[in-house]
Amino acid sequence: MTANKDFKRRVRARALKTGESYTAALRHFQTVPSGDSMPNTDPIRIAAAQLDTPGDPRAAAALHRAGRDIRQLMSQAHEQGARLIHFCEGAICAPNKRIMSSNPSTVAEADWTRFGWEAQQAELRSIAEHAAALKLWTVVGAVHRLTAPHRPHNSLYVIGNHGRVVTRYDERMLFRRTSANLPAASRSSTPSATIRMRSLHRRTR
Repeated sequence: MTANKDFKRRVRARALKTGESYTAALRHFQTVPSGDSMPNTDPIRIAAAQLDTPGDPRAAAALHRAGRDIRQLMSQAHEQGARLIHFCEGAICAPNKRIMSSNPSTVAEADWTRFGWEAQQAELRSIAEHAAALKLWTVVGAVHRLTAPHRPHNSLYVIGNHGRVVTRYDERMLFRRTSANLPAASRSSTPSATIRMRSLHRRTR
């Protein structure tokens, strides 16, 4: 017990002297079996970003504006030392159900021919290119197109720091249920964006 207390005291003393966390200081006192490597406790900074997403997927200019806002936030995150940035779902476009409705008088089955697919795809390509230029992992929300008659997925694309899509998360139901009383989304005409930073310690072997 005495030896254990002395060991912890030495670790705390190092942490106090160097400003490291207890875990980071501890790794300097641990012995590593031959062939193994010490855990990597270098911090990784993650940015969480939110912006005013367009609700009308027919407006190509609005989708391009969202893409520009996303890339601007990516650059800000990179300048602040982030290695990964995570955007909200529907970051490029969060389609308004009433606008997408096949029946203008209510919220019915969505008519996906109204979606500006080419504009969204162009922005996804530009975002991927920007991620590669910044060496920044990027998670961005977009609508993933499927062949008719399948409904698109509300997806998150995970873009690696090489600019390629590594994987994709799909929310598999999009506008399946209808609601005649669902109000149209109210959106500000002035785009706004926020970004929050957090540093995490990663442990790898």
